[in-house]
Amino acid sequence: MKAFMLTIVVLAVTSVADARQITVKGKTNEGSFGPSPAALSLNAQLVFPAGGNVLDAGQKATLKLSVTNTGARDAEGVSVSFAASPALVGVSYKSVIVIGNITAGASSEATIELLAADNVRSQTTTLTLQASTPTGIRSERKSVSLVVREKPRVPLLATAAEFSEPSGDKMLNAGETGIIRVTITNSGTASSKNTTARLSSPKVATGVSFTPAVSVGEIAPGNTATALFTVAATEAVPSQTVELSLTASCDNGASTLPIAITINTKERLVVDLTPPEIELKEPVWLITRGVKIIERTSEFRTEAQSVSVRGIATDSSGISVVLVSGREASLRETLLGAEFSIDAALNVGANDIEIKAVDKRGNRNTLKISVLREEPLIKGTYYALVIAVQDYRDPSVNDLQYPVQDAERFVSTITTLYRFDPSNVTFLKNPARSEIIESFDQLARKLTDEDNLLIFYAGHGYWDERLRQGFWLPSNASQSSRTEWISNGTIRDYVGGVNTKHTLLVSDACFSGGIFRTREAFANPPAAVQALYRLPSRKAMTSGTMKEQVPDKSVFIEFLIKRLRENQEALLTAEVLFASFRQAVINNSPIRQIPQFGEIRETGDEGGDFVFVRR
Repeated sequence: MKAFMLTIVVLAVTSVADARQITVKGKTNEGSFGPSPAALSLNAQLVFPAGGNVLDAGQKATLKLSVTNTGARDAEGVSVSFAASPALVGVSYKSVIVIGNITAGASSEATIELLAADNVRSQTTTLTLQASTPTGIRSERKSVSLVVREKPRVPLLATAAEFSEPSGDKMLNAGETGIIRVTITNSGTASSKNTTARLSSPKVATGVSFTPAVSVGEIAPGNTATALFTVAATEAVPSQTVELSLTASCDNGASTLPIAITINTKERLVVDLTPPEIELKEPVWLITRGVKIIERTSEFRTEAQSVSVRGIATDSSGISVVLVSGREASLRETLLGAEFSIDAALNVGANDIEIKAVDKRGNRNTLKISVLREEPLIKGTYYALVIAVQDYRDPSVNDLQYPVQDAERFVSTITTLYRFDPSNVTFLKNPARSEIIESFDQLARKLTDEDNLLIFYAGHGYWDERLRQGFWLPSNASQSSRTEWISNGTIRDYVGGVNTKHTLLVSDACFSGGIFRTREAFANPPAAVQALYRLPSRKAMTSGTMKEQVPDKSVFIEFLIKRLRENQEALLTAEVLFASFRQAVINNSPIRQIPQFGEIRETGDEGGDFVFVRR
């Protein structure tokens, strides 16, 4: 009998990390107890075009996937599949996305696009996703919610229009009423609420009226409604093209774009052979009302370079145009007729102006007038030297209270009401003798024989009986010395030395009348203003006689300014002005002062007169 030996093998099992290891007397056997298999982890995120979690019709959402292999072995053939519950209708997508191999500890990303159709209906679903391999390795399931929103259901309106009229000649004749048939179609997905068609006129149409709006209520999708508009022409409608604009709107949708409707009107044929009448308003010296040409009653004269021609042309058919010497005048329709106006240029001498009115039937009437343009009578510039002295440096010379105030009122009057530009007025307030003399010198160098000079003085005056001479007292005058006084002789020399057409001196001072040879105003009937202006003059107007004192508060200047402001004549001579207030000064003066007017001796006066020209 054979003997047997039993060998006992001791197995040691040691756990190292996540792997199993079998050691037989120092030898490793991996066999079926090798490293742990692959393990999958899945993350998913839905991204929408406008943010949020809503997928609108016609839009695309992106499902971002991230798969991670958390095992110790490679994961082969990884794919991600998902299902929607309830099932998605009208949304296209791939239900399986192949990821491929993922090495141990690595991640792989992929995207799935979900596209909603334009006609998709609103729905909500849950997407369930899972990553897996062909060998059965699976991740945990992930769920993502998805809301799909369909397009809003709105109406969509469109219009069409057709015009018809009784005569069938494609024209809306005077007195006729036509019909505009408007069809409104709703091609949208919802009914239009409170649907209304409207007509408007971008341009004013004469003699035409129309229905502005027609309501057709509700129009279901795919249906059409009809609105009828009337367009009426009056008996007096003119021939014209009427432009209308058609729109349709509803409470729950957008308005249609406007479409243009053009209608031609035709006026009623009227036989008119009567020419228009012309009534001339300017020039006012003409009598011109009537159909025939009316002869002028007197010759119209002017110095202006143009004349305003203004009037009214009337005709039952209406006025088409008014021509003045071939130029078209502006027309303004009124209840009385067509008012016309235009400025007609004038040449020096006789100017024949033809006014022609044409009515809308072609009838015409002509009116002829003649205007004589004369050379301007008054060409020169008006200058003024205004001197007011009330404050004296020498204590022995009494100060006055009112000269500056009176002079300021005088300057305001002549610059606002008469042809004295403020830039041509020299106003000396409390001047010394040298300032007055220098102003005279400047005027002598500047003025021409076409210009006019007005000299105004208000202040102290003195009469020397021994010398038979009057004086002005400037602000630096001294009682003890006459060095700074200005004698009437000096004033007379400067008046004669300043080369002007006319010079008028107005002096409101004591003893001022000694500067001239006085004469009564209007001793003889005055000549025409034109004749007086043509002759040179050197005149003076004073508040009293050469031996007469006048009060500080001047009655003379009060009435002088009053008459200048009251005057409404375009041309006013100094003599007429003086005569208009002389008696008022005498009657109202506390000392019964007697104003004087006359020529300044030996200064070149030739019998003319200073003329105030009103603005």
